Amino acid sequence: MIVLQSFFNNNGGWKIGVAVTCLILTIILFSMFCFYSQSLRVQGIFLEYARYFLHEVKGTFVYLLIFLICLTGFIALITFQHVAFSSKSNSNTNFWDFTNPGVLGILNILEFIWGLQFLRDACKNHLIKSISAFQE
Repeated sequence: MIVLQSFFNNNGGWKIGVAVTCLILTIILFSMFCFYSQSLRVQGIFLEYARYFLHEVKGTFVYLLIFLICLTGFIALITFQHVAFSSKSNSNTNFWDFTNPGVLGILNILEFIWGLQFLRDACKNHLIKSISAFQE
């Protein structure tokens, strides 16, 4: 234990550990590329059909823009609520101090998850209608 502690306390200890970890992750990544090469070809086919769909159905771009605007507004709302909850009735003058607001923070996280699911479902419903119109 003392040998490991002295090894990591000097300047090169953490660098060697991080380098070995990165090397192992690189080997794993390249082996996955070789193992899933057939799947990567299939993904290229899906990307080609997605490009064709977006080229034929121009309304999807408008919906994507609306979706991104709604998502940006939703994230701004969640951030504002978190700042309001963590200010604790003006006892904290630093509005960017993201301390844990307690129960209100948990409710804010649940609202964030629910809102993301709502936006996802709204996107899926629109795309299902567009795909069915595209197939006809």
